[in-house]
Amino acid sequence: MAEAPELLAPAGDRERLLMALRYGADAVYLGGNAFGLRANAGNFTDEEIVEAVKLADSLGKKVYVTCNIISRDADMPGIKEYASFLESAGVHGASRLASNSMLECLVFGRRA
Repeated sequence: MAEAPELLAPAGDRERLLMALRYGADAVYLGGNAFGLRANAGNFTDEEIVEAVKLADSLGKKVYVTCNIISRDADMPGIKEYASFLESAGVHGASRLASNSMLECLVFGRRA
């Protein structure tokens, strides 16, 4: 029998994160303060990302982080450190848009 698809919902802020997780999303995606095109939006701080993962884990759900910038060479040195932070925070996966406009996956992920 085929596995059911994962219902993934956006979580632009803590309120939307809670609503998505409470009302049926299997996973949420969110942006952090670093490496996001929505720099002026209500993105998540590093501490809020850690808390979001703890909450999702307690509910058997997942958190993915988007890193979608129009990158320049000067932006790239920090991506490794940010990816290390996201991995240590326990996010279930992350992606970024590379400078050559190809979607690349940061090489980590975990199961709920």
